[in-house]
Amino acid sequence: MGEGMKGSMEGRVCVVTGATAGIGQAAAVDLARRGATLVLVARSAERAERTRARAVRAAGHDRVGVVLADLSVQAQVRAAAAQILERWPAVHVLLNNAGVYTRRREESADGIEMQLAVNHLAPFLLTHLLLDRLRAGAPARVVAMSSGAHHFGRPRWDDLQMRRGYNGLRQYSNTKLFNVLFTRELARRVPPPALTANALHPGWWPRRSCSADGRRSGCSSAGCAPRSRAPAPPSTWPHRPMSRRSPASTFRTSARPASPPPGWMTTPRGACGRSASR
Repeated sequence: MGEGMKGSMEGRVCVVTGATAGIGQAAAVDLARRGATLVLVARSAERAERTRARAVRAAGHDRVGVVLADLSVQAQVRAAAAQILERWPAVHVLLNNAGVYTRRREESADGIEMQLAVNHLAPFLLTHLLLDRLRAGAPARVVAMSSGAHHFGRPRWDDLQMRRGYNGLRQYSNTKLFNVLFTRELARRVPPPALTANALHPGWWPRRSCSADGRRSGCSSAGCAPRSRAPAPPSTWPHRPMSRRSPASTFRTSARPASPPPGWMTTPRGACGRSASR
């Protein structure tokens, strides 16, 4: 089969968010190469078209669709879901990969703190809106691109938008914790074989889209870390030291267990990172 995971995805519809760079793009290209019908959910039409063309070249087929949406805006999440519902009768894989890191506090058009809006509320809403299509595609899979940073999440339940004393890294960790908690509850409510819910920690590599000036980044992977001219002190970034890997190798490693046993997501340790390197 060459590079990527082995196994055919012929006849399966795979929806990938944040598909224009990093792990999202590597996953999309590899799934298309394995024969999947691909649905790219992206914010930029230009970048989406480049990824679509790359996937078509790699796969040798043109079963690659594009749905444009800014996932920080809930109306656009709903519109994206409506397009998917209209165009595809079943969804077999939903990879919630899109994410963002902001050093300074920002709000979405809906007035929601940006990291909370993109990293948690968007995949939460999209998954629920596509749940009937996922059931139609059973056995289906929902994958949340979380992060080892979830261990450092300390949400203030009376201030989930962190209006008081904003800390971008802490809020990032909080949203990654929410990914894990949502995945665990999804696995409990819709257990295998109808649906398998996985959350994973992809590893770390520097991303050009992770800005150091606090402006909104176009980060499309949960494995990104803040980028600055000088390395950040260890105490300011919650990730443990990790090796730098390419997005493609990270996707192959993270996604390796294609058929985890029932109950894979039932223990805290299994909730994030069991299928990824530390």
